[in-house]
Amino acid sequence: MAAQLAEQVIEALAIPSRESVNAVAHRPLPVAELVRAAADVSVFYSMARVDAAGTVPARAVRDALSWKPGDRVVYRSESGVLMAYPAADGLHALPRKATIVIPAPLRHLHGIVASQQLLLCALPAHAALVIYPLTALNRMVGLFHAVAESGADSRQRQALAVRGRTGVRSCYGA
Repeated sequence: MAAQLAEQVIEALAIPSRESVNAVAHRPLPVAELVRAAADVSVFYSMARVDAAGTVPARAVRDALSWKPGDRVVYRSESGVLMAYPAADGLHALPRKATIVIPAPLRHLHGIVASQQLLLCALPAHAALVIYPLTALNRMVGLFHAVAESGADSRQRQALAVRGRTGVRSCYGA
């Protein structure tokens, strides 16, 4: 019995001959179908890590907003998130590298520390960049789950978001 089991294991592990491989009908593996994105994408997302100087890699969102090195921006804090807008008289110029630099006072205000992940949302229709620190994301996710557990329907959740309790309102420049 042990010999028969050993023979079955060896047979299963043996490399098949070319003839037996060619005899098996091969069909291509299924591949997920790619969906073409709409041409009028309204929000571009990126996750990035901030360094000790407040520098954040931001090539994708800068490209989405058509921001160039030297463009002036103004930063604003609203509903627990940071917002950046182009402004001719902005205090901050975009660096040559495809990054943004979050000013120290705003980093401290929002508890942003070196190596922390940030969610960057480019809103081309509003020429705005919204920066979500972890504190804002934690608050939004916590509120979403608290409302979901309370049995509130989707209209009630939207009403909470519009009132600015989750920071979603600031995402749309309202």
